[in-house]
Amino acid sequence: MKRFLGGLALMLVFALAITTVSTSVSATSANKDLTPESVLESYLQAVKEQDVEKIMNYVIDERDLTVAEYKEMMSYEKLNNYEVVKSKALSDDTYYYVVNSSYEGGLVKDVPLEVKKVGTEWKVNINTETLNSDDNKTLQQGSDQYYENAFSKLKNQDQVVKPMDVLMWWDFEKRQGGKTFYSKTKFSVPGKHKYVILGIDSQLSTQPNNTGIKYAVVRKGVMGDTVWGTKYVKGHFTGENKRIKLYGNSMTFKGANLRFLPNYPGIYSGLGGLDW
Repeated sequence: MKRFLGGLALMLVFALAITTVSTSVSATSANKDLTPESVLESYLQAVKEQDVEKIMNYVIDERDLTVAEYKEMMSYEKLNNYEVVKSKALSDDTYYYVVNSSYEGGLVKDVPLEVKKVGTEWKVNINTETLNSDDNKTLQQGSDQYYENAFSKLKNQDQVVKPMDVLMWWDFEKRQGGKTFYSKTKFSVPGKHKYVILGIDSQLSTQPNNTGIKYAVVRKGVMGDTVWGTKYVKGHFTGENKRIKLYGNSMTFKGANLRFLPNYPGIYSGLGGLDW
């Protein structure tokens, strides 16, 4: 009986080892079959299907979006169709793509994305380079009424639906040069002009001779930002209350954030408000 039990145990251990090796070989083989193009296609399809779990599995996004933020963005930005219109190998481990994408409500834009090898896996990357690329273009802004309706259904969106005299304030410190970040509050361009006014009280860095920030009015989306307009402001100053116009491509724009890209290198602080 002991011999029988001992033999049975040995057979079970052998079978488990074979199964483990087989699973490992299968997983390795499946991973080798993946290409930058196939990973990008799977990611885009997940965005179209609004499958947040799959999206987060395929992407590394410097914006550090939460599940709740993804779901909110998908409520006003629903991908209908997409086409890769540009592809380029930057290195053996990094590929660059531009995706022409169209959305419910009439929005059409070109979105730059990178696909990078991380360990043994290919991942879609949304980073400072793709967010600020010249290939990032809004071709058709879409229906104002569509976005008005979409944001009216979300909680805590009073400033988006009914803009105040000052659209938003910013006050930041210890921000790293070369890294994109955003205002904490959303706002809307009111429809009076094709510009908003940057009221900058201070713009400081640890590299005074190189101080400068690219300001952009954008609406966050799953694959990147929809850009309304940008303005680069150079200079190291405080207490000056500079008023600088930032021009956009339309008189209205719903659900926006102010995006900041400070020059590299340096550590930045800033204070100001956005007016119209």
